[in-house]
Amino acid sequence: MVNEPGAGLTSSDLALIAPKVAQDTRVCVYDRAGRGWSDPATVPQDGARIAADLHTLLQRGDEPGPYVLAGHSFGGLYALTFAASRPLR
Repeated sequence: MVNEPGAGLTSSDLALIAPKVAQDTRVCVYDRAGRGWSDPATVPQDGARIAADLHTLLQRGDEPGPYVLAGHSFGGLYALTFAASRPLR
């Protein structure tokens, strides 16, 4: 499962949720560019850029799909954008 924090949130805001879910499945939580522990963004961060960054992150982390995406608040729109930009297998 990939947890996608809301627009103004960071991975640490999901600190109570991720460990509980991780009791039953693998959980990935990250900070988008310019948030939390991530480096600053070097390009504008629209939904397409965020989806592409997440794809790159999952590839570099050697996390195979398929993915279950859980988006909080505005993170739900990012999750939908990611899902719409990736073909189903």
